[in-house]
Amino acid sequence: MSKIRHSVEVKGRGHTWSVPTYITEQTAQDWRDDGLTVHAIENTIPYWLPLWIPTRLWCAVQDFFNFKWLR
Repeated sequence: MSKIRHSVEVKGRGHTWSVPTYITEQTAQDWRDDGLTVHAIENTIPYWLPLWIPTRLWCAVQDFFNFKWLR
């Protein structure tokens, strides 16, 4: 099984943290069953991306180079 980037939410008394990690879908489901909030991260937008580049174009390029079209 391949590992996919996920975001795990950890809630404390006063704050909530989101921790990115690479895990398999089975591990993500196990964590969900234990009560954690787990989201798959499809695309990321870096802060250094120039404003003139459309977000959809950036995500399409990420999908192509991550071979999402083969899944």
